[in-house]
Amino acid sequence: MNAFVMALQGKARNTQKVQGLLDLGWRADPSNELGTAATSVLDNDRDGAIVVRVTQDPPGARPTTMDHNAGPLVWIDCEMTGLNHQKDKIIEIAVLITNGNLDIVDEGIEYVIKTDKKNLDGMDEWCTEQHGRSGLTKACLESPYELEFVSKKVLEYIKKWIPNDRIGVLAGNSVHADRMFLQAEMPEVVDWLHYRIVDVSSFKEMSRRWYGKAGIPPPSKGSHRALDDIRGSINELRWYRDNIFRSTAVVIASSSSKR
Repeated sequence: MNAFVMALQGKARNTQKVQGLLDLGWRADPSNELGTAATSVLDNDRDGAIVVRVTQDPPGARPTTMDHNAGPLVWIDCEMTGLNHQKDKIIEIAVLITNGNLDIVDEGIEYVIKTDKKNLDGMDEWCTEQHGRSGLTKACLESPYELEFVSKKVLEYIKKWIPNDRIGVLAGNSVHADRMFLQAEMPEVVDWLHYRIVDVSSFKEMSRRWYGKAGIPPPSKGSHRALDDIRGSINELRWYRDNIFRSTAVVIASSSSKR
């Protein structure tokens, strides 16, 4: 398991159920004293409750590379001068990689791309206001990083963790839009990734339709800076996993404990 179980105690039948949940990828937030992922699906009374304490991976536990079995997700978020991939440009990109259980394997990389004033002056009202307020416009004018350099570094970073092509799946929020810009400006990055994508916004749209407001997490206060947005997307997908897909995990875990 990628998570390190510090303590596991309780009734034998419940212990099996918790172990089943952990085997299925349920994880607790390392910042919490108690394993919320496991205890949230069990009776949490003082006498009979299972207590699961989970920390981040112990030293040496994280892989240096990831193969198909790890189910790697390559989370990418781009900030652009607009939404037209035929004329607008990527001005910031961040990349962060998780395994299939949404465990972050590295803190990621982020680059602001050197952009001339003409392109920045041509942004629409929303981009002008948002990128100006976040400091990104100013950062683009001061950045030493050309597009070619950034594209090379992004690909090197992905290859460091996923050395074989067509294994890592592109992930993010409305990430099809990012993919169009990447195809136009960093095609070698797109070529290294699998053709499938994991779009968190698809979970949001269907969950809203099926369950209403209760089916979507509280809105996050995004900064519209690339790396912050990626972390927000990962947390959002974790919410869907732990809440919307929760009943499925419990059913499977209960079935496994009876075998």
